[in-house]
Amino acid sequence: MQVDSELRVRANPRDVWDVLTDYDNMPRYVSTLQASSIEKRSGNQLQVTQRGTVQFALLNFPFTTVRQIDLVPYTEIRTTVIDGSMKSSQFVTTIIATPEETRIVQHGSVVPDIWIPPGIGPAIIAERTRVQWQEFRTEILRRSANLAQPAPSALPVSPQSAAGPSNADTAQNRRQ
Repeated sequence: MQVDSELRVRANPRDVWDVLTDYDNMPRYVSTLQASSIEKRSGNQLQVTQRGTVQFALLNFPFTTVRQIDLVPYTEIRTTVIDGSMKSSQFVTTIIATPEETRIVQHGSVVPDIWIPPGIGPAIIAERTRVQWQEFRTEILRRSANLAQPAPSALPVSPQSAAGPSNADTAQNRRQ
């Protein structure tokens, strides 16, 4: 089955990259994953093992995959399943910065190693792709928002500023 998808998100490409390549922490924000870990690392090449379950209606499809991942930092992620619950799977994910947003474009193919009832295979893939991209978007935006927060001041807080703005401060803010 061919899979083509695109996600647009208002975040910088580095935040997008950091989420898409955070394999060790991926089960925290990708609902189908129970485990994910980088088993080997050599330069920009990783071997990642992932275990999880895809649910669709009343059906559960457990999976385990070992993926070879080639990274082209901050622009491209090439993934090939080398072992596990799929006969084959190859994807290229491209990160494209634009002035307004970052586009994530994914193209690939997947051949499951398990029987999937005819007619629902593409529906399962399409639904899981939509859900997974939404989970990635949520995590990207969460991390972007955390980075946008000002760092706590190292200066001591005076009792007056700890109590909140004074009436003069509030009036000053209204005039601005």
